[in-house]
Amino acid sequence: MTPKISIIVPIYNAEHYLHRCLTSVTKQTLQEIEIICINDGSIDDSLNILYEYQKKDKRIIIINQENGGASLARNNGLKVAKGEFIGFVDADDTIESNFYEILYENAKKYNAEIACSEIRRPDSKRKKDIVNLKYKKIQTAKKTEKKYKLCRIPERCYIVNKIYKRDKLLATGIEFPVGVTYEDIFWSHAVLHKLGKVVVVPNVIYNYYWNYGNNKSRGNNIHMNNFAEILAQSIEFAFSNKIRISNYKFYTPLKRIRINIAGIRFFDLRIWESVKVFYILGIEVCRIYINNNI
Repeated sequence: MTPKISIIVPIYNAEHYLHRCLTSVTKQTLQEIEIICINDGSIDDSLNILYEYQKKDKRIIIINQENGGASLARNNGLKVAKGEFIGFVDADDTIESNFYEILYENAKKYNAEIACSEIRRPDSKRKKDIVNLKYKKIQTAKKTEKKYKLCRIPERCYIVNKIYKRDKLLATGIEFPVGVTYEDIFWSHAVLHKLGKVVVVPNVIYNYYWNYGNNKSRGNNIHMNNFAEILAQSIEFAFSNKIRISNYKFYTPLKRIRINIAGIRFFDLRIWESVKVFYILGIEVCRIYINNNI
């Protein structure tokens, strides 16, 4: 039987969180799932934990790869996934027990190619968890601008709080960019634009943990350069696809200088908060990152 959802879990040195994560995934009320765990060259006890869970649950598929990052792991997971829909879970996060059942039911009910949940960030230092994304009611959208707005793109470029129709996703040919952080930003922009209807569902919770020291700690210069690069790509994607998102400052240049000669745009300079991009005859020739403003 074809699984209703293929859940892809990239894993790198996650021994301290992996039990918590896998327990939440294997205890889903939706039983017709496959759990594709990609061990990304872990050097801790993560692989043994995976084997331990696989002995108890035959829905778990283990793929070993040399360390190449979460993007490569997700891309490899997509190659073997067989489910009607695709879901992603980070190895240090958890999902509520009915997470995939409710998302799947609403995706089918509203004939949606993406179903989106709320995001909660548990914080042991606070009395209340941080709510990163919350919905008051079920809503749907077909136009890209409204899909971005409902999913809070670009402020909330999460990939993990959604399920995606697998055949439609694979047909786009969109892959996660390998070797960079903030890979979810451009991927989210492109996939939300290329796929069809989106439904957002209240009271369905993805628990997004912020564990300092892992790949969610993004404070150094390399990460900031990655952010500027990915943001610039996302901005250009919006422009090239004529996506109007004027209410988001991320997309609106602080300044734009254009020189037209005989009706031809010869020179174009676009300046955002994080990047300056120079074009000659519509071809990008230079890009300058403004890290101190990120």
